[in-house]
Amino acid sequence: MDFVAALDQVIALLRQRGRVTYRTLQLQFTLTDEQLAALKDELLYSQPQVIDDAGQGLVWTGDSGTAPAAPVELPGQAPLTCTPPYLAEQILTSRSALEGEHKQVTVLFADLKGSMELLADRDPEEARQLLDPVLERMMDAVHRYEGTVNQVMGDGIMAVFGAPLAHEDHTVRACYAALAMQEAIRRYSAEVRGLTPCVGRQTELEVVQRALAQAGAGQGQVVALVGEAGVGKSRLVYEFVHAHSTQGGRMLESASVSYGKATPYFPVIDLLRRYCAVDDRDDTRTVRAKVTGQVLTLDAALQDTIPALLALLEALPDDSPFRTLDPVQSKNSCALALRIATCIAASPTQVLRRPVAVPTGATSG
Repeated sequence: MDFVAALDQVIALLRQRGRVTYRTLQLQFTLTDEQLAALKDELLYSQPQVIDDAGQGLVWTGDSGTAPAAPVELPGQAPLTCTPPYLAEQILTSRSALEGEHKQVTVLFADLKGSMELLADRDPEEARQLLDPVLERMMDAVHRYEGTVNQVMGDGIMAVFGAPLAHEDHTVRACYAALAMQEAIRRYSAEVRGLTPCVGRQTELEVVQRALAQAGAGQGQVVALVGEAGVGKSRLVYEFVHAHSTQGGRMLESASVSYGKATPYFPVIDLLRRYCAVDDRDDTRTVRAKVTGQVLTLDAALQDTIPALLALLEALPDDSPFRTLDPVQSKNSCALALRIATCIAASPTQVLRRPVAVPTGATSG
């Protein structure tokens, strides 16, 4: 991509989002410090609607329609905002170590079958409304297995596994991501088109409903759904979540992934993020604000657990005394904080973990 094309896409991004940090621009467009400075100078000189925000980033002050026309068509568009911050940070950290290195990678191409026929008679805005949710689910599946979306191509994406983030099992991760895409699109299709009646699962539904009743009576419950792919585990969860008896409670969903076995508390951290409404696009300052607010809303006495929870989310301030703890103290503090916060928050909450097919010789956590 040449400099002018990048400039036009930055303008389109600013018009869409309102403000963008310099760090985001550098990551998404792979800019050197000199190129970033040139981009900043050009925008501030040629676009009166763009202002510098205290050296942190750029802000669009005009109306969304006052920017010059920019090439924002889907085909060939670079994925400007598709990389979650936690992956972007890892990429930036590892970039210098990977410069000039030859690596084997796995490239995954995925697109929506029959999309041309589906979109043939629709205007561009309507077509985008149909495609965007599909592309978002595809990209989420890639990021779930720490792949990188290299290109968005109209009705599909190209993703790379194994670089810039190095993984020995990059081929397996790409396969898992492809399967996750298919499952996500199936669920989305069911939501859009409607579901056929659920039959033959009344016994299982009654078991889950009894567990819910016991949980409501103060007896914590865990229900495990185990089975081969395609037998209806996700449908059973869907029916339970949307049943009349579950309305009014808070639903938190977490997922177990193959590479998460090496990360302590991985599913619980995912639950914590969802409970505190932490988004992948949130910066560390926003994460700290959300976690602090949510925890103190539960009980002001939980204030001492906040540093440990922030450490689990990698959002701890640099000057926090928690960083001076040795590994054993840090681990014990995190475990205690999770137990205390979970016990206080759990009474009105139903916790769901996505059911998974368990391959022979494997176990589900």
